[in-house]
Amino acid sequence: MGSLAVFWYIIFSYVKVCICLRIVGITVPPLKQRGESSTLTCDYDLEGGRLYSVKWYRDNEEFYRYMPKLRPPQHAHKLDGVKVDLEKSTARRVHLRELTLKSRGLYRCEVSEEAPSFHSAQAEAFMEVYYFPRETPRITGYERPYQLKEPLDVNCSSAKSFPAPDLQWMIDGQKVCIPIADYYRDMYYVFMN
Repeated sequence: MGSLAVFWYIIFSYVKVCICLRIVGITVPPLKQRGESSTLTCDYDLEGGRLYSVKWYRDNEEFYRYMPKLRPPQHAHKLDGVKVDLEKSTARRVHLRELTLKSRGLYRCEVSEEAPSFHSAQAEAFMEVYYFPRETPRITGYERPYQLKEPLDVNCSSAKSFPAPDLQWMIDGQKVCIPIADYYRDMYYVFMN
């Protein structure tokens, strides 16, 4: 029994066993406009380990890889909506240019250590891409001046945008809050009584 205890003491005294790799932080802008560029960062601590690779994914599809032992160390995979600028990308950041609506998604950074451990750690964050309409909303159906309390049949339409705009009607600076169905129900009630 004593020799077994000595054996384990020697093993734990000379062999350092730990999972050292950890992600310190990930930076993914939560909101970007279509056409803009964006830099995503992945800050990690190897705590004495050696870097094997850094991989970036959007919605579980790999689009960028950094492996220090390869020449060149960085490589971009084709992925719709993701254009990597390799000259501005490193082991700790990836630069995306010309964002499109397809660029939105969940971005994940995965860092792996060299052999023999091949420990890995990952972190993720969501980026939304928006697009404002180039024109103001259009109102159609307004053909003539209307009298007070006269029914009005008009339509308000917005140009293409993402996400869809929240269009609201205002009369004399006051927001119209009565849903149309309630308005007609109330009118029917007044008419029938």
